[in-house]
Amino acid sequence: MTGYISTPNFPKTYQVPIHCQWILEAPPGYRVAIYFTQFYLKRGFTAAEYAYYSRHLKEGVGRHSFGTITSDDEPTYLISNHQILVLTMDVRSLDNIHLRVQEHLMDVSGFNVTYEMILRNKTVRNDDCIYHHCSFTGNCYASSDFNKYECECFAGYFGKECQYDGSCGPNSSSEVCRNGGTCRYYIGSSIRTCECIPGYSGAKCETKITSERKKEISKTEASCRNLLHPSPQGYVSIYPKRSNCGKTDGQLIVSMEVSEVMPVIEGMPLLIACILQGSDNASVTWFKDGYPIIFHASRGRIWKMQVPRDSAGKLSFLLGFDKINEHDTGIVTCEAQDSQRNESLSAPIRVKPRSKLLINPLSATVMVGNPFSVTCVSKDGMYGASNYKWLKNNLDLYRKQDPEIVEDLYPGGTRLVVSKAQDSANYTCVMRSSTISQHHTSYIRVIKESDFSTKTCHLNKRYGIRWKITAVEADDIHVCPTGYTGYIKRRCIQTAKKIEWDEPDFSKCISAAVATIKKEFDSWKMGYRKKTANVLLQELHDFLTIHHPKMHNSEAEPIVDMMYDADVLSNSEAEAEDNWNLFLSSASLLFHSNLVNRHYQKMKLQKMIRKLSLAYGEMSEYLKTTFFESPCIKVEIFKKNGTLPFLYLPWCSSNETECYNQSFTVGLKTLEHMFGNTTFTVVTVHFKCLHVSLADDEFEKNFGVERFSQTFSVDVHATGYRTFIPEVTLQPYPLVNVRRGLEIHCVKFHVQSRYVFTHQCDLINSGEYIFCQCKGNGLYSFIVSNHSESAHKRTYLFREKAYLLAGCVITFFTIFFIILKLLYKTKTNIFLHA
Repeated sequence: MTGYISTPNFPKTYQVPIHCQWILEAPPGYRVAIYFTQFYLKRGFTAAEYAYYSRHLKEGVGRHSFGTITSDDEPTYLISNHQILVLTMDVRSLDNIHLRVQEHLMDVSGFNVTYEMILRNKTVRNDDCIYHHCSFTGNCYASSDFNKYECECFAGYFGKECQYDGSCGPNSSSEVCRNGGTCRYYIGSSIRTCECIPGYSGAKCETKITSERKKEISKTEASCRNLLHPSPQGYVSIYPKRSNCGKTDGQLIVSMEVSEVMPVIEGMPLLIACILQGSDNASVTWFKDGYPIIFHASRGRIWKMQVPRDSAGKLSFLLGFDKINEHDTGIVTCEAQDSQRNESLSAPIRVKPRSKLLINPLSATVMVGNPFSVTCVSKDGMYGASNYKWLKNNLDLYRKQDPEIVEDLYPGGTRLVVSKAQDSANYTCVMRSSTISQHHTSYIRVIKESDFSTKTCHLNKRYGIRWKITAVEADDIHVCPTGYTGYIKRRCIQTAKKIEWDEPDFSKCISAAVATIKKEFDSWKMGYRKKTANVLLQELHDFLTIHHPKMHNSEAEPIVDMMYDADVLSNSEAEAEDNWNLFLSSASLLFHSNLVNRHYQKMKLQKMIRKLSLAYGEMSEYLKTTFFESPCIKVEIFKKNGTLPFLYLPWCSSNETECYNQSFTVGLKTLEHMFGNTTFTVVTVHFKCLHVSLADDEFEKNFGVERFSQTFSVDVHATGYRTFIPEVTLQPYPLVNVRRGLEIHCVKFHVQSRYVFTHQCDLINSGEYIFCQCKGNGLYSFIVSNHSESAHKRTYLFREKAYLLAGCVITFFTIFFIILKLLYKTKTNIFLHA
């Protein structure tokens, strides 16, 4: 009295809507046992038992419902108390109704379960196959005589529960498990755990189990060292490590209170309270890992405050973190001072970093009509309450109209399925939990069958990555090569001659060495300053000096982000000068070759150089001229007073010929209320390796740019005048150097929303020289185009006047036509009344 029950066409899909019912009736003295050996339905399947059931009326007596049986609950077996068990399947749609487990169980449908009629006094089976679902890396099958159930493992897996393979098992070299523990799979190949040998426990077998005697002693000592209990404020209290674990006479620090149990999840707020019993003069200094926390550097993310005395007369000093991150991991110390007393108490802060959201594929080129799917998983969402949603081209999917089908993955994740590709789209997976929100995008390019072989870049292997077939002007994206973290992309481009792969873009790849330096810089910017700025800059400069010739295309762009807004100047002028030189030396190296390619990143780099140089100039000795020179940049800092109406400067202080052929004049005394004692700081930078050749597509299109000159910047700051706007007159070229038929333009660059734009300055032809007149600090360049001077002036130099003239003409004609219309109506009226 045994058998199988399965859905039509199992394990493949079935037609919907579908309604099936199975009525199982056991002989007297028996009951029905169902073993869910292969069960993949998330809803639409119910079970109920009856003392009596009519097949024709589909009604019964003595009904007891077991409710909906769902694969989300990992059902193992069901035993009826009555003789009759009725199973009902009612499915109207296949939308996200089946279990999905990464790698092997991505396309299964329905179920295949076994049933047995067992004696009432017989217990259920205890086969491992049934209880562990073969770790979802195999299938559970009953033998032909139903005497035993065993796992049939998928290729590469082995073990009683298919829990091992070559990389996770008794023969693997994995170091995930400690103290002799064995790695095993739990839910597919995405979830691993450890089987510990006797005497050890823990997720990684990291805890040694001692005797009862030792456990009692350990428990007592632990409670004395860290006596934890909920405080009235709802925190977890950590009491001082004293032998009596209680309040001692004259004790200054009563306790520390931490708002979360460690480890705290990244992104959560955290509050630490240092409770004192002292006078009104008591104060607290906060340290992390033995170094004072620099609060102003964190820009409000980390804060401190003192709370008035409570009813018991205790003072509370608070340390707050708006959003905790991995850099906050360490030992936080409260050092209290009160008259001659000085005490400290520390608490460990451990942060659980959030897992990355993983999406596959990151990009793909698909032929029209072919199917494709995109999976999205996060380890943070494996066991927590996480919600997933999909966006299509940044808009919510409309399931009733869009062809995409969305399915949940077990135990955490989601999959988007398209049976027939029609249009290119970007699919963004959004995961939200109680603490974090993450998103990741997959870029799908759909092309015609005829274009698949003629308008694509073919398979190619480079840097250990197998680049897929990719459409023209599309990117192929992969995880970075070994030794890096992040994502690498490569574009398929079409030149005048052929379609070919561009160089891989390493701008999102971070090597282990850069990651170490980045962590130090990020900690510095957050207020944790174990090292001086000089040491940090020296380490960065040493790294770039050695490694920059070997770095890949765009690989230095993360370093630009790392350096940005790092307050590396010192209050000491001597140390500030050293830091300034180190910073400029490192920045100059970043301009080499193709280490930084995106215009936005280049603009950030030049902005840092100008900003830091101006800050250093402001703090340097009065009227001191400072000069820095490297193969890629030349920087000059001048200090002048307001008695000079103009400051005439050569291009640079060296003896190079170009310094005398090109010069500029800075108008200083432009505001009448400025006095002679006003001090001006003027910074000029010549960027010899900075080429922003296609900053503005409109400019390129309108003027047929032939070449850009080297760029330079002028920054002037007047002490005490924030709104001071200098006037800059530049002399770029004598006319003899301008080839006939070419035109010179002077442009000023600015960045907005990660895009670089150009604005034109006024251009003056003196007959012998060409001058450029601009207002305000900025980055400038001279551009040579092949357009005529008249066209140039008509389009740009007199653009505002042209707009005004056009407006006047339109207004004139509008008024003229209105007058004609009124005259016409007047004449008509006179004619009718004649």
